[in-house]
Amino acid sequence: NPSWVLMIGSYTDFVTGSQSLKYWLNVQRIFKDKKRYEDNKGLFFALGLFNSYLFIYLPWWYLNNALSNNVPAYPSTLNKLNCEVFINRWIYESEELRLDFLQFADLIGKVKGWSNNTHYGSILPIVTFLRWCENKKRRLDRANDFENLLDTDDLPNTISYKQSQKTPLSRRVFKMFVQFCFALYEFQEKLEEKVKEGKINPQVFGGVNNFITFVDKTHTPKNKRYRGENRTTQVQPIEFCLKDFDLDQPYICLGAEEDKYPVNSFYKFFCDSW
Repeated sequence: NPSWVLMIGSYTDFVTGSQSLKYWLNVQRIFKDKKRYEDNKGLFFALGLFNSYLFIYLPWWYLNNALSNNVPAYPSTLNKLNCEVFINRWIYESEELRLDFLQFADLIGKVKGWSNNTHYGSILPIVTFLRWCENKKRRLDRANDFENLLDTDDLPNTISYKQSQKTPLSRRVFKMFVQFCFALYEFQEKLEEKVKEGKINPQVFGGVNNFITFVDKTHTPKNKRYRGENRTTQVQPIEFCLKDFDLDQPYICLGAEEDKYPVNSFYKFFCDSW
């Protein structure tokens, strides 16, 4: 984030020099590009926490302890990031350097009121990041002497939900479930064909990447919207779609041809390719 870099840049330069900031952001960029997380939100939060320690807390501490004896060198590169001092201190003691990274994260967690699970999830990407740095240290700049001392054992205990409370599908209804999914798939295929042919305007259904719920018109008025958990969801009566756009009624077929059951409603139909 350029604004974030500018905000801390002048403060950090006084202690660390601008090259340190560029170095760490470059290492983190390589890590992000190589790992290719599906969702970067958790990674960015964890790296933001790590960078707050490197470029806000540590410069503040060095500015206030410049004349102290036995001050450890600032971790401007991976080679200078002594994990025993700055990340997860077990043996090394320093009256001046009050907080290592884990202690800094603990302090942030107390202020924010994190649960153990939130705390664990906030630091876990840094465990992965430092492991990766150690594994790739021969290829990273100024990292050949880096040794990681942070592991999942150092993180807070979490509550693990190993047993789901959801009832598994029984064999009796599994075939119906598969047929239902297939009916949704076929219906989406027909909708997309109409859109590609120019016979349906996707804006009728809210546009690209929109969640739609098709329902029986006797229960929901045309084009009504309702509030879901985190979003307002578009609702369309299925009869309206069938009549106006010349679409076939979705059916679930169980065995014989006469054993057909119409699909009159389905929840959160996702139009992902319009």
